[in-house]
Amino acid sequence: MNAQWIVIAFLVAGAILAAWVLTPQARTQRRRRRLFRDLARVNDLSAAESKWLWNFAIAADLEQPALVFLRFSLFADGCAQPGVDSTPAASVRAKLFGEQILPVAM
Repeated sequence: MNAQWIVIAFLVAGAILAAWVLTPQARTQRRRRRLFRDLARVNDLSAAESKWLWNFAIAADLEQPALVFLRFSLFADGCAQPGVDSTPAASVRAKLFGEQILPVAM
């Protein structure tokens, strides 16, 4: 009798886990993370830099966190916020956008 309840519990837990993993939101989140991870690898970010940039993008409330790789303005505006650690920010900025970022003349 006890073994049957254990099997039933595992089946129920498996069904709940499968339903959660297969939701459209979960698939979208996995695609976003995969794209972000691929871009981090291509840009030679270390694991610590990648984690810092992911947290930075999430804190900026970006629907697509990979946008920080493409838009310097998102990166610069976020770095101007209080509490942002400037050490990884400088390293990540150099790898993504180069050492010298010149302002656009108007």
